[in-house]
Amino acid sequence: MLSRETGLHPILNIFALMVGGSLFGFMGLVFAVPVAASIKEVLIYFYPRLAEELPETTRHRRKAKKKREAEAMGSPPAEMDPLATPSPD
Repeated sequence: MLSRETGLHPILNIFALMVGGSLFGFMGLVFAVPVAASIKEVLIYFYPRLAEELPETTRHRRKAKKKREAEAMGSPPAEMDPLATPSPD
């Protein structure tokens, strides 16, 4: 629920809670996620490239790498696996 409201990755939420709680106790837990979300917004304001989507070529490279790794391990590629979830492409 926190990640949908703040736009932060769930692992970043957990990390913020751990750091806030260990440094500032209960009040750190209360303010950890809002502070992390504020830091994210400030970083995106000063570095807008952080919010950009990955280029399409990077996605294709990742997909090709996963396919090569699957073939190297002897498992069928995701395109041939009937139980694999369809990709949005």
